[in-house]
Amino acid sequence: MQKRTKIFEETLETVIEVTDIPKEDILGPSREADVCIARKLFFYTLRKKGLRVTSICRMLKLRGCSFVSSTIVKNYQTAEALVKKKDDEFTELLYELKKGI
Repeated sequence: MQKRTKIFEETLETVIEVTDIPKEDILGPSREADVCIARKLFFYTLRKKGLRVTSICRMLKLRGCSFVSSTIVKNYQTAEALVKKKDDEFTELLYELKKGI
């Protein structure tokens, strides 16, 4: 398994564990608040681990997902803003995610 694919899969599994949101929801079109937070956490962590947006898009496409690069960038930017303003819920989930990785 390629390093990027391994990072992608391990991060996804850890986000699922931490948030208790199913893979299908995280990678799907749901706009429920909890799912959106999990998705932001997922994209934010992948970018922080050095995966480029194009790589993330490619891996998502291979799994039948239709996210475009602007969606990933927007989710990352929103997550970054939550970190900067020290949003309690997001910061706690990020801490739990880092412990699990």
